[in-house]
Amino acid sequence: MKRTILVGTLLMLSLTVFGQISKQALTVKKTTLGNEITLTAPEDNWKFDKVPVQINFQWERPGTVKIFTFYMEYLDNGNWLSETKKENLQVNSISYTYRKEKSFRWKVTTEYMNRVIYESKWRYGHFAATDFQNQPINGKTPKIYPVPVAPVNNEILMNFPRNMTFKWLHSTNPQFRNYEIQVDILHAQSHKWRSEIRGESYLLEDTTPNNFYNFNFTADRSGRWRVRGFSNSGQYTPWSPWQHFEYRARH
Repeated sequence: MKRTILVGTLLMLSLTVFGQISKQALTVKKTTLGNEITLTAPEDNWKFDKVPVQINFQWERPGTVKIFTFYMEYLDNGNWLSETKKENLQVNSISYTYRKEKSFRWKVTTEYMNRVIYESKWRYGHFAATDFQNQPINGKTPKIYPVPVAPVNNEILMNFPRNMTFKWLHSTNPQFRNYEIQVDILHAQSHKWRSEIRGESYLLEDTTPNNFYNFNFTADRSGRWRVRGFSNSGQYTPWSPWQHFEYRARH
């Protein structure tokens, strides 16, 4: 009886020690994963001014890795959405035709049994129909936040259709040269801003990599707009001061 208990105790100790060793071995193995794949082209924060555009994505092949997965996403209203995913690539490059006037990002991984073995960092591309400028305009000086240029504050607008182009100076920090714009309209009955009425929202909320935004205002009313910059990592500049305008097109 005593011998049986002793054998059982030794067996339990052996299993416990083996489990601890196995757990440590798995932990060590896990820390060796996640090696980085180096992306080579196009360069990070690459800019394009027309679509469709043919892009040749390239990366270095780490060690003896032979199969890759390519991911591409585009920025829509502040959210990253899937553009394409190419699996089982046996080359270290891919050519893709991109058709959106929106920022995109891409990365490459090597995966095994649904587990990432090698992975690159995200790289970004931006649609920019105009060159970045960082010079004073109309007496306004660039700041860390985007400085509004047009329409000027309290401007009366009479054109019809009510097509507008909001313009601002780029942020002095190149990291914040993606922008979020908000446009508000004064409610005709309550004389409150639409964004201040329960259940309502801004007339416009959108993002762009450009320092301008084309928009069709909806009525002969007062409006206001502001803009702020944001980085690829999700950091934001302060909002610009509200700029007010009024439409008197009479249509």
